[in-house]
Amino acid sequence: VIPGAHRPETILDSLKADELELSPEELKFLG
Repeated sequence: VIPGAHRPETILDSLKADELELSPEELKFLG
């Protein structure tokens, strides 16, 4: 679950992040 996911800006940021290719370390950090 993403903290603050109820905030539209956060949801949009999360969707943008999903479009990027993240390293395993970054995925762990974003968790």
